[in-house]
Amino acid sequence: MKEYGKSGEYAEISGNKYIEAGKQAGEKFKGISLTKGYTLKGRDRIRRLDFRPPFNIKMLEKILNGIDDASQSYKMAAEAFPKENQICNAFSVSMSCLSEMLGYMLSVIEPEKVPKFEGEIKNWKGELASCENIYRGNEKGETFIQFLYKLMACIENLNKSQKSTMLTEESAFKEYVEGLGEIAKNIEGPLQKIIEDSAKQMDICRLKIIPYSGIETKFFASSTDISAELKKSYPIEPEIDHEYTPESNKFSSMLKWTHNPQTKFSMKSAEVSLLQ
Repeated sequence: MKEYGKSGEYAEISGNKYIEAGKQAGEKFKGISLTKGYTLKGRDRIRRLDFRPPFNIKMLEKILNGIDDASQSYKMAAEAFPKENQICNAFSVSMSCLSEMLGYMLSVIEPEKVPKFEGEIKNWKGELASCENIYRGNEKGETFIQFLYKLMACIENLNKSQKSTMLTEESAFKEYVEGLGEIAKNIEGPLQKIIEDSAKQMDICRLKIIPYSGIETKFFASSTDISAELKKSYPIEPEIDHEYTPESNKFSSMLKWTHNPQTKFSMKSAEVSLLQ
């Protein structure tokens, strides 16, 4: 936990390996490998973000670019998932909206590039409403959409206020950074079920390619189970000459003693002990 940010580097390395594996895999497992890979790359971007003060333009710019990079990776993760999936489609649309919103905020930072976005607000609201319907019942998805609505409200306020005020007041920066922090924290939530399904399918794929080759073992619960199991292993009684002579009778008793399942089990245990 002390090196949470550094763990992002390993997430990226692992993500690149999954993406490379996806390129080599057959069509059946290509998508799930790419989904896993792009998810890890998005996670890397999120883990590298620093939300600690001081709150200023440079800090805000880094956060906006980092979340935008993450949104692109998560969008690709959703689009790579096999089969038509409404959640993936909604996630892809919401990531596109997020990227556009972040792009607008980045433009505002540059004084000479204040974009007009009244038409964009209408489009974002329509697309987010569609996503919200698809996410109905998906708590993490619904929560994420609510954060995007809040971000959109921040953008509207930013558009109405004087830009000079926004660029000089630390409290204004803090408000935007906190909102972006919530989005970064919850960005993976709507796709969580897809990520889990992908991981399960990856396990199935791996087991098919690398079958288990270990030694099968069996646990005997009681001595009754031992006797029953050994009887199955030795079902044939030996042929014994039953003519009544002292020698033949002694030989017959010996055969019966060695054939007894409990005796065989004891002898086997003794052999194992000696070998050890």
